[in-house]
Amino acid sequence: MFATEAHHAVPLLSRYAASLSQATAMHKQAIRDQLECMTCFKYCTTSVANHTDRTLLPSNAVDVRDLNLVISREGYHDQSCSEVCVSPSFTMATHVMWPPQGYLHLGPVFQTTNPIVAPKTDHMLSHAKLQRAVLTLKAKEAVKGLYRQQARRWWNDKDTDESKLGALQGGGRLEDDGCPGIWICGSYAYPGIPLLEGCVVSSRHVVEDGIFQCEGVAAANLPW
Repeated sequence: MFATEAHHAVPLLSRYAASLSQATAMHKQAIRDQLECMTCFKYCTTSVANHTDRTLLPSNAVDVRDLNLVISREGYHDQSCSEVCVSPSFTMATHVMWPPQGYLHLGPVFQTTNPIVAPKTDHMLSHAKLQRAVLTLKAKEAVKGLYRQQARRWWNDKDTDESKLGALQGGGRLEDDGCPGIWICGSYAYPGIPLLEGCVVSSRHVVEDGIFQCEGVAAANLPW
């Protein structure tokens, strides 16, 4: 199972494809189709800062939401912006994360994605740069090979969700018992914005509808 970014999985899958001298024609073609699909996903670097700086929220408390989006005025650039900042052409998103019950006195923590204004240094908790898949029309079409969303619902209810694995999943394993299963999951392998939720849903479908089915497993009590 590939559970990593598409552009990291491609070289691994390419090496595997190059070693398929004894594989069936069906399996070789299935792997080539998977590779063609995976190359459709593009990535960009995302800056994420965790902090306690309230000045990155709207000045009026009435306007504060769980997720607060900010775009830059034309030509504006924060001259003091540190290495955590990105180009002002990005949209800055600050997520308010409230502490659990019993710890409300600690106050909220803020997670700002793609800061165009730097949080105050003494309020910074951590900073990381991540690779995130970019939504494109080509990628949206490629997702259909990995995950087929039949019921267009905004929630992920497994009992009513009519979605299923795409035809490329398994690398031919679903049609040929002799093929080793090559399964793909991740934020990019699920319709919608590529976030952690997509990672969870796509991996769950791979396990339940792909691996379990091929191995003849019927789990009585799923751990999720």
